[in-house]
Amino acid sequence: KPVILLSQNFSLTRSISRHLWVPLLKKVRKITVRDTASQKILHSFGIDASVLPDLTFLPPLLPLGSSQRDVIALALCRGGVKKSQMNLWRQWISKLQQQYHLRFLVFQTGGGDDDRQLYQELGVGEDLVSQEDTLKVLASSSFLIGMRYHSIVFAV
Repeated sequence: KPVILLSQNFSLTRSISRHLWVPLLKKVRKITVRDTASQKILHSFGIDASVLPDLTFLPPLLPLGSSQRDVIALALCRGGVKKSQMNLWRQWISKLQQQYHLRFLVFQTGGGDDDRQLYQELGVGEDLVSQEDTLKVLASSSFLIGMRYHSIVFAV
């Protein structure tokens, strides 16, 4: 299953980070980063990455070729979505929903980084996947748009 990492920052300065991330990142189909420093770090490990400042600047996603409506799993996190960009995110999600069936995954609950709260603010809180069904959705989706480390690990 293709895994795409979008609008990420990487430092990978600690040995443990490199040992955990580099093998996984080498399996990812596409990586975009927010800055050239992250791009250079990934390139130093032989991993290709493009600089892209925000998801809203992506070209329209192309159909994946299925005869049915493709399913995209999304694992977004509060820290990756700025309050000032909420309207842009809502527009982006709305465009995706016209072409794909979106499944919103919850990996973090409680505290100030609760995925459910973010999805409520984005207007998709009623479409959340239960934690019990998360692995099933990842297995059956066409691809994942993930901001959460655990979502990437499970998808790979």
